[in-house]
Amino acid sequence: MKQPLDSALLIGQTPGGNRIVQAECAKAARDLSASHLAGPAASAALAEGLVAVALLSADLGTPEEAVTLHIQCDGPLGSLLVEATYEGTLRGYPAKKILNDLDAEACGAASASRLRDTPFGASGTATVMASLPGKVLAQSSIRIMQTPRPERALAAYYAEGAQREVKVSIEVALDGEGRIATARGALIERMPDSDAAEFTRLASEISEGLTSARPQNDTTRPLQFACRCSHEKVLATLAALPADERAALIAQDHPIDIYCHMCGKCHTIDKSEIVKL
Repeated sequence: MKQPLDSALLIGQTPGGNRIVQAECAKAARDLSASHLAGPAASAALAEGLVAVALLSADLGTPEEAVTLHIQCDGPLGSLLVEATYEGTLRGYPAKKILNDLDAEACGAASASRLRDTPFGASGTATVMASLPGKVLAQSSIRIMQTPRPERALAAYYAEGAQREVKVSIEVALDGEGRIATARGALIERMPDSDAAEFTRLASEISEGLTSARPQNDTTRPLQFACRCSHEKVLATLAALPADERAALIAQDHPIDIYCHMCGKCHTIDKSEIVKL
C-alpha cells in the first residue's frame, strides 16, 4: 500500500481479493492531545484509540454515520472513548489525562510496551457502536482479559463480536519529550472467496502498523481532529435545564465555563446569554 498522508485512511483490495485498511493519525492525535492538555501516557493511549477507531470507520457507508470505541479498564487510565465519522473527523477523551508516574517514564527510557499496556491494566470491556444521529445501528461489547488496549480491543471485536477474520497492527511511539511521533495502523481482512494463502502471508507480515500489501483500486479519506460541539449547542443544552437550575447559574453573576469532554474545548457562556434562554 502506498504511504498514507499525514492523517488519512486508505482502503483497498489486494489482487487476491482480501481487504486492506491503513490509517495514519499522528497529526490528529497530536492536535487532540494538545486540546485536552493530556500527559504523555494518556496521549499515547488516545493516539492508539484514534488509530483503532479510524480503522473501524472504513466500515461506515454514509456521510452521517459514526463509530465509537469505548474501553473501560481496571488500569489507571480508567476508560477511553474515541469516535470517528464517515467524513473523517476524529475526537475522544481518556478518563484520566495525567498519569504522573507513567508520564515521567514516558520522557525517559521506559519500554514502549509498558507505556502502552500499563494505563489499561489487566482486563476490561470494549464496546463498539455504529450510529446515525439519534439512532444506534449496531453495538457489540467484548470482555478482554489481557490488557484491553485499543489494538487488542479491535482484534477481539472483529474475532468475537463481528465474526470476521482480521489481522490488525497498531504502532504508537513518543519522541524524547513525550510527544506523539507515530500513530498508525493497518489491518487485513479475509473476504469471502478471497485467496486464503495470500491472506495468511500478508497477516504474517503485518507489523508496526504497516503492511507490505499493494492493493488495487484503493481510496483515501482524509482524517482530522474535529468536534461537533459549538457555542450554540451549549446554549441549547442550558435551555433544556429546569428554570430553577438556570436561575442558580444566573445568580452566580459571572460567566460560566463549560468544557466539552470529547475535545477539551472551553465554551464560556455569559450571564446575559443565560438570561435570554
